[in-house]
Amino acid sequence: MNIDWSKAPEWAKGHGLVVQGSIKEVWFGDHSYMVVGDSRAYPYRGGIGETSHKHTVHAIQFKTMRPEPWTGEGLPPVWTVCEWKEKTGFQWVAATVLFITESSVVMRRSDGFEWQMLTKRTVFRPICTPEQIAADERAASIAEMEAEIARWGLSADYNGMCQAMYDAGYRKVSP
Repeated sequence: MNIDWSKAPEWAKGHGLVVQGSIKEVWFGDHSYMVVGDSRAYPYRGGIGETSHKHTVHAIQFKTMRPEPWTGEGLPPVWTVCEWKEKTGFQWVAATVLFITESSVVMRRSDGFEWQMLTKRTVFRPICTPEQIAADERAASIAEMEAEIARWGLSADYNGMCQAMYDAGYRKVSP
């Protein structure tokens, strides 16, 4: 069974099946569970009237615990939203991993376009946060400032000065 963890509520620790009369897929946590596709969570053995549910955490079978978030090491698990590019390419593309093995990967972009690639020719990385993008831009600008200073033959360590100038708003202006 492929579990789409992107649809799991934040509090869910795992996915499982409740088998009592019928089979229901559920997200479960420490104190409650939610039927997959439903919009509300129920406490174990809790509620009254229409919210009365007798399920316990022990009634959930075939449990699959939520995987740890992908750190960028190794291949991304199925349903991971990440960025990829060909090893010889230059442009990163955001997509969801639909299928992956050591030799092949199937990805889907946000516009619904799907394609298959060879895993060995592909590089993956987690989606960068705005803070990470800003930090990368800052580091690149500071390195550019230091390279410009070094071009003039100055040998002192100017990293601290370049950081202070960047943080004060100084930027290279193109004519």
